[in-house]
Amino acid sequence: MDLTSSGGRNQIVLKASDVKSPKPNGNAAPLTWGGSLPMSEVYEMAKACYLKLLAFEQEDPPSVSKAIFALVQATSGFIEYQILGLSTATESLIRAAFPELGAVEEEIKQEVQKFRETISELPYSCRFKNRLNGAASAMLNPDNASAIRTFIEKHGLGLDILKAWQDIRRSSAHGGQIPYERLDEVWEKRSKVLSLCHSIVLAFIGYSGKRTNYHQKGYPQGQWPPKNSSGR
Repeated sequence: MDLTSSGGRNQIVLKASDVKSPKPNGNAAPLTWGGSLPMSEVYEMAKACYLKLLAFEQEDPPSVSKAIFALVQATSGFIEYQILGLSTATESLIRAAFPELGAVEEEIKQEVQKFRETISELPYSCRFKNRLNGAASAMLNPDNASAIRTFIEKHGLGLDILKAWQDIRRSSAHGGQIPYERLDEVWEKRSKVLSLCHSIVLAFIGYSGKRTNYHQKGYPQGQWPPKNSSGR
């Protein structure tokens, strides 16, 4: 069953299930729940997470915790809302967990500052110069897209994961109801982005062990970090 919402109207579409590719529930965890749940790995994940967050006693709650909470909230409700929430939750996670990946280079900061100092001398209207100043200031913000790309490349997650996040990000900007014929495609991208978010958290807490690969058909058990990962 797929739920969609647009223009104040809700729509329920009943579909036959693909038994080879079961969809996870809204709050799918890094390890799937079931009779064969590898309990030791669950406790290892929890232990690694708590030990990591102990170092953030100056933050209450830690920024990573807030980003994870946003992720959990994003993976519930109508698919249109999930797409919007996941696209922003991914950026919040990468910024909180690995701020160095999207940091603006000092050389760029200096060039932006020099440019802003010359804006007032340009022969343009005040309105246009204000917009130039705003555009220059935006270049000082962390580059979340580059940070996500760097993370994916470092951990060998595949460009299909990056493309899924980029597509979801563009879709969330436009909004609107998702056509029925695209629901499977969008859900597949949603699963890949969810898997990316799990990967960010697992890398952040330094976990090593089993994990569920939601970006692969059938959601098989995999290993973290991947064999082709080059580390943090």
